[in-house]
Amino acid sequence: MEEKAHGDYLFDKSYINKSLRNLQSQLSILLKGYELLCRTDSILLNNTAENIQIEIEKILGKIKILPDHFTIIFDKLNKNDSNRVGSKNAQLGNSEPLRA
Repeated sequence: MEEKAHGDYLFDKSYINKSLRNLQSQLSILLKGYELLCRTDSILLNNTAENIQIEIEKILGKIKILPDHFTIIFDKLNKNDSNRVGSKNAQLGNSEPLRA
C-alpha cells in the first residue's frame, strides 16, 4: 500500500479510510471467533493487528493532496461540467458541502 500512497496509483483517500475501517471490523470479528474456537486469548494477534493499524495510519497520514492546475474544487463544479469531470463529480459539485 505504501507505494500506492506515494503517487504510483491514484486512490480516493476517503475510500482507503473506509476500506481500512471495514477491514478492521472484519478482523475484530475474526479474532473474536478465534478466541471462541480456541478458548484462549488472542493477545498477541490483537497486538499485532493494532501495530499494523498504526503503521497503515502513519502511511495514510503522509498522503497530502496538493492543489495544482489539474485540480478543480467541487464548490466550483455544477451539472454542466459533467463532460470534463464526469457526471459523478459534477453531481458532487452540486451537492451541499460535507461538514466534518
